[in-house]
Amino acid sequence: MKRLFMCIFAVAGMIAAASCNKTVVEDQLHDGDEVSAVFSIDVPDEIITKAEYSDGTKATELYYAVYDGTTGKFLFANDQALQMEPDLTKEVNLKLVKNFAYDIVFWAQAPGAPYGFDKENATITVLDKYTNFANDDLRDAFYQVLDDYKVVETPTTVELYRPFAQINFGANDYTDVVNLGLSMTSKVQIAGIPDVLNVLDRTVSGSVDADFTPSPVPAASGELLSVNGDTQTYSYVSMNYILAPQNDGNQLANVTGTFYYNNDNIVISVPNVPFRRNYRTNIIGRFFSGDVQFNVVIKPMHDGEYIKNY
Repeated sequence: MKRLFMCIFAVAGMIAAASCNKTVVEDQLHDGDEVSAVFSIDVPDEIITKAEYSDGTKATELYYAVYDGTTGKFLFANDQALQMEPDLTKEVNLKLVKNFAYDIVFWAQAPGAPYGFDKENATITVLDKYTNFANDDLRDAFYQVLDDYKVVETPTTVELYRPFAQINFGANDYTDVVNLGLSMTSKVQIAGIPDVLNVLDRTVSGSVDADFTPSPVPAASGELLSVNGDTQTYSYVSMNYILAPQNDGNQLANVTGTFYYNNDNIVISVPNVPFRRNYRTNIIGRFFSGDVQFNVVIKPMHDGEYIKNY
């Protein structure tokens, strides 16, 4: 009987201790140690001040999601988008616990962009599988994740960058089409590209064949494409965003551009096109008059370039 009483007492003690520990943890997470953490969200000026199509200014809706920095468990997020300022900046205040490590994700997109942010599973999914309208600047978005963040007294600057590669066609003979009084639409098909971004570890997954819906070419609005080191300017006849891996090397994909005008079309197939996250791949040349001739130039959204001749 005495042994039984001692066992019961020991178990009761363990339960009491566990209860106390749970209370301590909950107090640490929810009571007096909670402070306001300030984040200064910014898209770098060199992206948004380019006098160029896809300048980033459409991405005006900002979302955030906060995770336990140790376990990756989802903690909280905003359901209603915050509105970015016209210069794509925003100050965000979050209530966080001192000395607790967080992973914090920021995602900015255009209103109505075809992306689904599953905050609990920490993924962004391309909902339309790259089948909606081509040449759509509203597909633009920017992203950043802070790893193991702990509250500091001063505001933390967070610079957002595109998780995409941008695939463009630029023509130096588009005016030949315009001079004939013809209008043009275009689309691209890209084989085997990812459609899911893990916002915590920055990896991409999935494999889909993009087949955008034809839409008017950007050049119809006078949009021009410039390439470093090239004295010519090119008319934007196609522009599309696709998710790309974070790694430093270029990925390769087969790209087919189809250009429709005068009840006819021209198909340009380009094998092994290099693409890379936060880079533009520009397929530039003569497409609509005489023999087709083009080069592929891949460059960062900022400076530098890599040219592949065809």
